[in-house]
Amino acid sequence: REMSTLLGISNSYLSEIEHGKKQPSIDMLAKYSDVFGIRVSSLLRFSESYEGAEKRGAGQEFITTLMSRLIDLYSEDA
Repeated sequence: REMSTLLGISNSYLSEIEHGKKQPSIDMLAKYSDVFGIRVSSLLRFSESYEGAEKRGAGQEFITTLMSRLIDLYSEDA
């Protein structure tokens, strides 16, 4: 709910994006990048990297590794 509020979209629309039923617009990607404080190009690179990992059957491992790195990064800043 919090993410959909931050993005200014409904929970159901966000769910459709997350499950690959809808593709986010460039404007939506810009909102995502603002929320996460990263460039749109980084989001696109992440998407391409994830798709490659998913095709190799390693999508879950990719996400787990990424989340670990993010936690470590934010822990260093604290």
